[in-house]
Amino acid sequence: MRNMELEEYVKQNLPNALNSIIQSERVNELPNLTIYEKAIIFAYTDARSNQHQTLNERLWASRGTEISDFGLFLEAILDKLEPFNKLMVFRGTQEAYCDVKKYIKAYENKTIVTEYAFLSASKFQVVAQGFGRILFRIYGRNGKSIEKYLNLKAKKKSFSKEIRHLRL
Repeated sequence: MRNMELEEYVKQNLPNALNSIIQSERVNELPNLTIYEKAIIFAYTDARSNQHQTLNERLWASRGTEISDFGLFLEAILDKLEPFNKLMVFRGTQEAYCDVKKYIKAYENKTIVTEYAFLSASKFQVVAQGFGRILFRIYGRNGKSIEKYLNLKAKKKSFSKEIRHLRL
């Protein structure tokens, strides 16, 4: 990832995310990331945009072989962050978005499930339950905490500190 390419991409495609970073306390968080890198993470977590959905739909459809420029930038940025080494995190989801049988079979056979997407999870079970009635306990191998860059309009600041986004 070359910084000039990233800078141009963010300025052209994510000006609102960039402005949100510049105009908030996030600009000072984790100085090892540029404002453009922070804007990519912020855009990924923005529920009003469809960046995360578009990225993940393409990854699922191609079984991980086709990734957008946005996804390449996000992956490179996440690789720069320290691993989130907690033993377990939680992911809540709706049945419509989940092949439950695949996970049950993997559990029964004691096999690992690989997802071709960037998935979100929480270190708190109660937070994950708010996203759907199906709850997973995830023992991730390469999770990254991006809580400082989340684009949440939560009324309570403590809520935003509980969410974790993981690339599994």
